[in-house]
Amino acid sequence: MAWKELRHNGVAFPPPYEPRKLSIRIHGTGVQLSPEAEELAYAWGKKRTTPYIQDPVFQTNFLSDFLRHLPSNFANTKYSEINFTPVYDYQAKEELQKQDLDFKKKMAAQRKQLRLSLKEKY
Repeated sequence: MAWKELRHNGVAFPPPYEPRKLSIRIHGTGVQLSPEAEELAYAWGKKRTTPYIQDPVFQTNFLSDFLRHLPSNFANTKYSEINFTPVYDYQAKEELQKQDLDFKKKMAAQRKQLRLSLKEKY
């Protein structure tokens, strides 16, 4: 079957990251994260079950970007000195919430509404 037309509805970008006021612990001290640092920590937390997180080069590359968004007194922090447990705990709660059937229905309705509004826009 040959195509008769190709329709392009524009470029789709994910919504901007919404800060959740997360914190981490460095040297046992609680550190409130800026929205940019929080976004990086959140993305790191999502990778916690992958083999990448154990790769020292991957850790070094992550830290080179991540430490730029932390206060200057943490500039020489090593990966082993950072405790991401509060981020991991928050993500675990999110996963439990996503498993809730009512939450799934609500999110499906929101996605449908967003999809329709984007379709109308383009």
